[in-house]
Amino acid sequence: MEIISGSDIVSKSKIKLTLRYSVQRQRLIVVVHHIEELNFDEIKGLYVKLYLLPERHKDTKRKTQVITTSKNPVFDETFEFILSQEELGHKQLEVSVCEENFIKNEPIQKVKIDLDKLSLVLPHTRLFNLVKSYHS
Repeated sequence: MEIISGSDIVSKSKIKLTLRYSVQRQRLIVVVHHIEELNFDEIKGLYVKLYLLPERHKDTKRKTQVITTSKNPVFDETFEFILSQEELGHKQLEVSVCEENFIKNEPIQKVKIDLDKLSLVLPHTRLFNLVKSYHS
């Protein structure tokens, strides 16, 4: 269900999400609840960025508010993506935990979720394991 490549390292951190697809409204609904067990010594500000892949542009991006100084930040924000039920089967949801910083906002942990492997007619709430992101 979660895609982890050989170069990724699973962390203890988890993100709680609720995913649901509204057939009537033709929308994927994602609730970002909270993150558990972040293990960073110095956290300035964190936010969660969502991309509906394979596209990576403004129309497929959503972002939470920034939460400062918390190792277990609570967001409880809801986002919607407009797409048909057929399109849903060809998409992945990339969820990245990003640290706010003045130079560059880079993901520090993330997970990719294959949407075709979940039954989203009913709300699907669970903790997803995050993997550490490394940048060259």
